[in-house]
Amino acid sequence: MKAQVLPLDIMQNPLALSFKLWHGVSSILYLLESLLGGYLVI
Repeated sequence: MKAQVLPLDIMQNPLALSFKLWHGVSSILYLLESLLGGYLVI
């Protein structure tokens, strides 16, 4: 039943590339924000 509802290979979805890109961008921005916050506290 689960196999009928969801596609088996979700990473073949065209939106997967966009998700990976934006996830990487947000991770880098979070890292920069955390480093800046640490710098301001010290």
